[in-house]
Amino acid sequence: MFVPQGDDLKVFEAIGHLLAVDPTLSILISLYSLKWGLTASYINYMGNKLSNLRAYISHTESKLIP
Repeated sequence: MFVPQGDDLKVFEAIGHLLAVDPTLSILISLYSLKWGLTASYINYMGNKLSNLRAYISHTESKLIP
């Protein structure tokens, strides 16, 4: 898990100031984070599916070739 330290904390301070000025930004930031989280999960899911398919094809080919 990523734990922000040093200069990374400055980024979170800036986000905190923005949220204090405009509360609707919190909704937008949450939706944006959700979008990227779902995108990353989908990419990971598809990567696993492709890996499984490659393994299956490789296993099947090894049985066909004597």
